This record gives sequence, C-alpha cells and structure tokens, in this order.
Amino acid sequence: MSRRLLRWAGGLLATGSAVAMTMYVLTVGPDRADPRVSALGALLGLAGLALAAAARPDRRDGGS
Repeated sequence: MSRRLLRWAGGLLATGSAVAMTMYVLTVGPDRADPRVSALGALLGLAGLALAAAARPDRRDGGS
C-alpha cells in the first residue's frame, strides 16, 4: 500500500471519527456517551498508530 493512500486513509478515519463521535455525544448526551466514546477513542488511537507504523518509510542499513 502506498504512503499517500495510507495518509488519505488516516485523514479520512480521523475526520469521520471526530464527526461521528460529536454527533453521538450531541444525540445521546455527554453523561451516557462518555464511556462509549472513551473506548472508541482508544480503539481509533490504536488504529492511527497502526497506520502510522505502516506509513513509516523502510529503513535499511546501507552499510554506513
């Protein structure tokens, strides 16, 4: 997978999740949404970490 595609995927994931969580909190209310949004935020953070690791350039020793 190319780095450009991974960057776009990460941006779309971040934007979509922010919009979805905001709409959920506004619909359900902050008191009821807090535990669910916290868990979802943790999962999205792990997904972002995985995308960042996948987009990292290969580091190969060139003998230097």
